[in-house]
Amino acid sequence: MATMIPKVDPATISYESERLLYIALRDNVSNDFVCFHSYPWLRPDRDLTLREGETDFVVLHQELGMLVLEAKGGQIDYQAPLWKRRKKTYWETIQNPFEQAKRNMHKLNEIIGERTDGEVLTQHYVYGFAAAFPTHDYLGPVPTNSDPSIIIAAPHLPDLQQKIEGAFRSWTRHQRPLSDSSWTKLVNALLPHFRLFRPVNVNLRSDYDQIKELTDGQLSFFRSLGANRLYVEGVAGSGKTLLALDRARTFAKDGRRTLLVCFNKELAAWWNEQFEQSEIDRPCLSHLEITHFHSLAARLAKQAEIDFKPPSAKQESEVFWRDEVPEIIEQAALVLMDEPEFQYDAIVLDEGQDFHTTWWDCLNYCLLKGESKGTFYAFCDPNQSLWDWSMAKPNIPFDAPVTLRHNCRNTQAIARSSSVLASVTSEVLDRSPVGLKPDISRPSSIESGKGVVQQIVRDLLTKHNVSPSEIVIIGPRGLVAGSLKDVAAIEGIPLIDSAEKWRVKEGLLVTTARSFKGLESDAVVIYDVGPLGGTFDLTDLYVACTRARTYLHIVVYDPNSSKRIQEAINTGWNRATGGNT
Repeated sequence: MATMIPKVDPATISYESERLLYIALRDNVSNDFVCFHSYPWLRPDRDLTLREGETDFVVLHQELGMLVLEAKGGQIDYQAPLWKRRKKTYWETIQNPFEQAKRNMHKLNEIIGERTDGEVLTQHYVYGFAAAFPTHDYLGPVPTNSDPSIIIAAPHLPDLQQKIEGAFRSWTRHQRPLSDSSWTKLVNALLPHFRLFRPVNVNLRSDYDQIKELTDGQLSFFRSLGANRLYVEGVAGSGKTLLALDRARTFAKDGRRTLLVCFNKELAAWWNEQFEQSEIDRPCLSHLEITHFHSLAARLAKQAEIDFKPPSAKQESEVFWRDEVPEIIEQAALVLMDEPEFQYDAIVLDEGQDFHTTWWDCLNYCLLKGESKGTFYAFCDPNQSLWDWSMAKPNIPFDAPVTLRHNCRNTQAIARSSSVLASVTSEVLDRSPVGLKPDISRPSSIESGKGVVQQIVRDLLTKHNVSPSEIVIIGPRGLVAGSLKDVAAIEGIPLIDSAEKWRVKEGLLVTTARSFKGLESDAVVIYDVGPLGGTFDLTDLYVACTRARTYLHIVVYDPNSSKRIQEAINTGWNRATGGNT
């Protein structure tokens, strides 16, 4: 039996001639043949106007080639040069079936040549046409534009394969079988896999609008609290960083000298950009200092003329920042206490989970006017703590604790998958967009994963029309140490490690979870993921995943990590969609 495309119940075929020929091809031709029924085509004519057509049957065979069949039925008569069909009370002129088949054949040849990029052309295979009259036989001389070898009549149907093979032989003296590769390309050219997809950039726009609406609602609620000293714990994506920014802006606009401080220098740089680039907020900088803790400590030491030399070795550096820096700040406070610009009326702290307990003491007792009565807002997420010295809560007084449980940054699919992955309790609002299911790729090694990452980013840039400033590539190591270290550019866009340059569209940012913590991007590709632990553990992965607002793709080469991530994605997706996958 031939392979019939589409495979249908012959009873559903309206025209008797086509129905009988369909059955004969299906039942009386071997499975080496592929037969298309009612094959449509659309091609530009010489004046570029689109012209449509339909071929009753296309018969393909790897060794024989392509034969186009036009089927005719009813009461038909031919008297040169006209073909006619009997209606109830008159004869109507119909198209010449041989001319129809020939025209269709040439159109299909054009399609095959174009869709195989010239790799399969007419000189590579036999092609021809024939006319079929499944309800008729004939007498007399055949039309001058035909030949008995290419006329299929009712008596030929029981042994149709022999008749078709004869028609192929009539069109050539030399058999030209197609190679396996060319045969596959020819069939795919006529049977393309037309895949519709929703470009990622469409989701970026619609999801961002919904997420922004939720974040604005969070701001309105928070501004109504009116507390003076507030300790805020919130899950990733709950809006802590934007709330911190809003509180610092408010205090500065009220004329209070305000310190906005965090752990991550990239976050502090972004905050500064927000104020410097806004005509409305720029005046706030006269009352507002934005910095990260390490820079703050260095500035105070210099101002107080105290030696400040952080060691380069990792272990010694940790001891220096944990034990020596608080003492340096206390010494600076004694030296600078009488200077009017030393202490602050208000302190707003973000990323508090990464601050050592002695750092909190320095901020509250050395740098804040009124100590326990001064305005102090602190924002933390214990689930994003990347340092061993983290604690449940600082030992300084606060008026009231606030817990933010709802993720307002990420789509539901990303938020739920990330929380499952890290075993974190995180809620999403019903109005949050579901978004795209996070993707996962599993290269066999870190080296082969390099090509996978490049293709993912290439598709985002070209197929999905995502801007380089909307894509961040996050790995366990920075650009100069990861697998992309010898990749200069992707699609002509240079790879860079500066978030500041990335924001002004100078390249594609390659960074780490720790450097990008507190920041976010529309699309995030996480790469070089191996066994979780050491310098890149589950917390780092959780932080990296929750940087993505709308699109997340994880490239993981370790089988155990891959299994864990895939299970989290599937569970998170089922929760986001209610099981409607």
